[in-house]
Amino acid sequence: MRVHAPGRVVSCDSDPIVLTHAAALLCSTPEGVTEYLQADVRDPAAIVEGARRVLDFDRPVAPRADGTARGGAVRRDLEETAG
Repeated sequence: MRVHAPGRVVSCDSDPIVLTHAAALLCSTPEGVTEYLQADVRDPAAIVEGARRVLDFDRPVAPRADGTARGGAVRRDLEETAG
């Protein structure tokens, strides 16, 4: 948020420990939003549904699948589900 204050960021993980860290570290600002979703990467529909609450899919978005063995497939699944 320091680099682009009006930015909108959605992070996702299925690990409850990550949720605890995210709650402590992800901070929204009046200009921008950070959100954490507890969801499984194998359920792209749930991720997209949660992300729609924060992201405007009529504008460009940049999905990333860091730390997954199926990075490229996950990105494709998210893009196809988001339409």
